[in-house]
Amino acid sequence: MNYYGQVIDNNFKNSFLKEALMHPSFDLPYRGREIYVKEDYTYKMDVSGDFSCFKGSEKIYFKNILTYALSFHGGKIIDKHFD
Repeated sequence: MNYYGQVIDNNFKNSFLKEALMHPSFDLPYRGREIYVKEDYTYKMDVSGDFSCFKGSEKIYFKNILTYALSFHGGKIIDKHFD
């Protein structure tokens, strides 16, 4: 997987991002859950595709203010067309 994100607002808390990433769902284990909320922080992750080819984004909000945004994509690295 390849990803790139950036902090947008000073209310971003790295500790909240780490906590959100520790709770992936079984069905979508790419980053965190689709939604994770704790106190005034909300983590949202959207993804499309499957393990062979996927792309998505995650965002963190503090009191409905966007504080962090990240895009990711990936897939299988083994290709049966190459020996």
